[in-house]
Amino acid sequence: TCSRGSTCNFIHCFRNPGGDYEWADWDKLPPKYWVEKMVALFGPSARDEDEEKEKCEELETPKKIPRDS
Repeated sequence: TCSRGSTCNFIHCFRNPGGDYEWADWDKLPPKYWVEKMVALFGPSARDEDEEKEKCEELETPKKIPRDS
């Protein structure tokens, strides 16, 4: 591990030093409390806004109902 501990800002080639950010691996989502804290501090991400826009568009577009001939 790094001798500077969690104060080190160097990107090391070993994986997750100290286990401080176990969710940082892309196969795991960040904890919900962390996401809520970041949204409170910085607002929603552009990806979140795009997903919301897509959901609204899906709800607004009329669905075609096939007619029986």
